[in-house]
Amino acid sequence: MEQPNFTELNHFLVLAETGSFVKAGDKLRVSSSAISHSLKRLEERLGVRLFNRTTRSVTLTEAGTQLRDELEPVFKAINERVNSLTAFMDEPAGTIRICAFSEVAEFVIYPRLQQLIKDNPRIKIDLAVDNRFENAIAEGYDMGIKVGKEVEEGIETVQVSNPFSVKLIASPSYLAKYGKPTSIEDLENHLTVGVKLTSKHNEHVWTFNVDGKKVEYIPKSRLVTTFDLNILKHAILDGVGIGYLMATAVKEELERGELIELLPEYAIQIEPYYLYYSKSKSNTTAFKMVVDALRHKE
Repeated sequence: MEQPNFTELNHFLVLAETGSFVKAGDKLRVSSSAISHSLKRLEERLGVRLFNRTTRSVTLTEAGTQLRDELEPVFKAINERVNSLTAFMDEPAGTIRICAFSEVAEFVIYPRLQQLIKDNPRIKIDLAVDNRFENAIAEGYDMGIKVGKEVEEGIETVQVSNPFSVKLIASPSYLAKYGKPTSIEDLENHLTVGVKLTSKHNEHVWTFNVDGKKVEYIPKSRLVTTFDLNILKHAILDGVGIGYLMATAVKEELERGELIELLPEYAIQIEPYYLYYSKSKSNTTAFKMVVDALRHKE
């Protein structure tokens, strides 16, 4: 026997309740002929007659009465379960996958999202720390972070930081042993530590502001990490060499005197960080809440 479907059984119950094809159709917002066809298919599937039909009335047969009595508690339970889910309708939910550089993840993303995560137990944040500067959207993430707001068509951006400065720094122990560089060119006479994006990239270039113009310096470091900024900072603190890091990453060490800023007159301001994401994925409440939490506010 071919199994009846949910729609046919639902039409059967409403017809049994109303006793009229017209009334059943009105209640379900379908035509009376649709109810009639649905009932006919159900009776053919079951191989029994469920209703006695006259020109004036529709009444249940014995088989129809038995089926109604068995189905009513089942459908009631289904409706109760479905209705119980309405409590979740207004509660933001979903997984948001974000890819960010380690410094941004630590100093921007997590601090701004930690309260949202506490207040919304059904929102899950999947935060990937990746320093390769790849296209996060193309790699399957919902959101990514980049410097500047230039993006491809169909991508939205939201500013998440002020313009930020990058500082040339060294430890007191290094400076006591080697002295301070007096110019950008003098860095050639010093030991440096640096980073590269991946093992296949060259060492990251240091950029300075000289009389309003960008000047690049290519370090030849004695220690180069594959964009592990924690190792880099430890190396600078340990006096291994001079380094180049975001001001936010070394703010406390500078305040405590554990690191010293060098050549501050040449420090450069970098464009703000921007969150970027596809317009097509930005329509859920959870997504909008995450974007708003990350948005830079003066």
